[in-house]
Amino acid sequence: MKRLAVLSDVHIDINQLAETEWAMLVKLLLDEHIDHVHLAGDIANTKQ
Repeated sequence: MKRLAVLSDVHIDINQLAETEWAMLVKLLLDEHIDHVHLAGDIANTKQ
C-alpha cells in the first residue's frame, strides 16, 4: 500500500524555514515511509 503525505500552508517565503527544519521534514517523510507528497496549496504568499 502506498503512503501519502499532504502538506498545505507551507508559505516558504514568510516562514523562512532553516535548512535544519527542511532536513527534519525530509527525515520524517522517510521515517514514515511516505511514497508521495502532495502540496495542497498556499506554498508562498507571493509569486516571487
